[in-house]
Amino acid sequence: MKTKEFLRKCLGSRYVNYRIIALIDVVLSVIASLSAVFISSYVLLTLTGVYFHEAVAEYTGMEHPTLSFAILSAGISLLVLLLFPVYKGIIRIRTFSYGFNYLWLSLSKALVLSLVLGVLSREWFFGVLYFVIDTLFTLFFLTGFRTVVQFIWSVLNGAPTTMSRTPALIFGVNDKSSQLADKLSNSYQGKGLYVVGFVETEQPATRMTVGGKPIFYTPDTASFSALLDKHHISVLLFSGYDVLHENAPFASICIDRKIRLLVDQEPRRILNVDSRPPIEEIQIEDILGREAIFLNMKPISEALHDKTILVTGATGSIGSEIVRQLARLEPQLIVLFDIAETPMHELRLELQRCYPNGHFAYVMGDIRNPQRLDFVMRKFHPDKVFHAAAYKHVPLMEENPCEAVSTNIVGTFNIASKCLEYGVDQMVMLSTDKAVNPSSVMGATKRFCEMIVQSLDLAIKRGEVQATVPTRFATTRFGNVLNSAGSVIPTFKRQLQRGGPLTVTDPRIERYFMTIPEASQLVLEASMLSHGGEVFVFDMGDLVKIADLAKRMIRLAGYEPDKDIKIVYTGLRPGEKLYEETIHDKEKDLPTAHNKIHIVQTREESFERIHLMVLLFRQLARQGDVDGVIYLLKQAIPEYKSLNSELFASFERGEHIPFDLEEELAKVAAEPSQQEII
Repeated sequence: MKTKEFLRKCLGSRYVNYRIIALIDVVLSVIASLSAVFISSYVLLTLTGVYFHEAVAEYTGMEHPTLSFAILSAGISLLVLLLFPVYKGIIRIRTFSYGFNYLWLSLSKALVLSLVLGVLSREWFFGVLYFVIDTLFTLFFLTGFRTVVQFIWSVLNGAPTTMSRTPALIFGVNDKSSQLADKLSNSYQGKGLYVVGFVETEQPATRMTVGGKPIFYTPDTASFSALLDKHHISVLLFSGYDVLHENAPFASICIDRKIRLLVDQEPRRILNVDSRPPIEEIQIEDILGREAIFLNMKPISEALHDKTILVTGATGSIGSEIVRQLARLEPQLIVLFDIAETPMHELRLELQRCYPNGHFAYVMGDIRNPQRLDFVMRKFHPDKVFHAAAYKHVPLMEENPCEAVSTNIVGTFNIASKCLEYGVDQMVMLSTDKAVNPSSVMGATKRFCEMIVQSLDLAIKRGEVQATVPTRFATTRFGNVLNSAGSVIPTFKRQLQRGGPLTVTDPRIERYFMTIPEASQLVLEASMLSHGGEVFVFDMGDLVKIADLAKRMIRLAGYEPDKDIKIVYTGLRPGEKLYEETIHDKEKDLPTAHNKIHIVQTREESFERIHLMVLLFRQLARQGDVDGVIYLLKQAIPEYKSLNSELFASFERGEHIPFDLEEELAKVAAEPSQQEII
């Protein structure tokens, strides 16, 4: 113990006295020179029969040539050290700042001494041989000394040695497995991980290894569990997302055992899906039990490179990711349009940092203001519009239906009409699975938005609406987006940080999930597939129970559900369903060129009638007429049935009829001042 404390005290001081280090370097340099002399002498004697020391003594008259040479070597080594002061570095810290100095020092000293020895011995072969050996030995001794010091310092400070490092397994054997093992050793230096071997569920033909590490055959979860116990595994790495999703039961075992999970992120980096490090902790979105979605972005990039693109709601979770994906594709200009000032400022700083060569325009504005949209269209003349601006939180919109209608419905109509007026080539509107058989105000407004763009596209095709440039309108419909602002994952993370409990509305509630990058890329892909009028639905895998999601997050955090962290059920909120749907019973599902994107055929709507309803919605919302807004939504969307809301459900029973719909629409039609020109 005293020796350990003494070494830590000596090596731990900010600077070990540089004179001591210089003295050690001189001694090591002399030892290297003497070693080189003896080896060179032996080679010379073997090849020519000339003994170096005898030749030197005969030629110079020296009685002690070895001692004289040692003194000469010490003097030259000291001079060279003064020219290349490697002794001034902090030797316990590994650094490459003096790397070339070691080489130049070794070469310079060896060159001078080899010239001296060549002259003294009159054997130039000896001098050349000595030069090579002395250079290598000096370099080896000086750097080896520092390596030993650094190793001792790491041991003294508790850094993991080979015997104490954390055992890890790599799941999956493919062409990336050995690269992953190398990446692990490089990325986790000092973190104490080492690879025990590789796991495979298919029986190999012969006993094989990868990079010298064994392949363990585990056909089922029982044998896999035994392997974990046998080698005391603490970390499991997956060699790719395909391997992870194909072997979700094995990942679940590790979660239950509180074994750390890592995944190789390289495929995502290559495809520009997200910006995670090459190896990172598995996130909850990685273990949802469905295959990750990767797209080839090159065709999309080629199609958009000369386009000006407008993104509404550009600072939202989906809107901002669409902007990032577009920025990587380098279009001519990206126009960001949003009402939120601080998020716009933060996104601007991010884009300036990450895409310094990108072309962006940042416009503050409200989609409910047609004049502001006129300004954007006139100034930038966008070719494509991605409409992501919307109110999305179900409970808030149940309490504020007039604002939901004003933003979601009237705002979408404003955008669509301006796209048509200014000759925009395409508009893609982002919808939600809550628009299918809606049970909430938010879902109903988004379903009506779908009706707006689809009926307008149909009216253009039929010639009912005239346009110099026939804008193509399309809708994308997808489910919950992981880690979007206010969604369940960030909420659970905050609750975990507070020590719980995690709140779930009902133990039976289920939702579809996809990641923000996946949703954004599929929106871009759908825009390439669209010919106008489609409602695109994304394949999001199976429904996921929110309660199961909560339990997995608790286990990923290293705790036991309902033991360390409680799960509390609070009851369904107004407008909330137990499960979501992506297609209505009466809608027809059609395939597309992309197997993760489908088209649903919805019922056709008259744009003339939809237009009048929009104007009535605008009038009612401005008046703050909640009853009128809800009644009109239910008349426009017969499948809209309010859940957990007795007030709104009363309209369905015919107990409250605020006005006669046909009379009100006739009044709107008779008032030219209310009409929007299309």
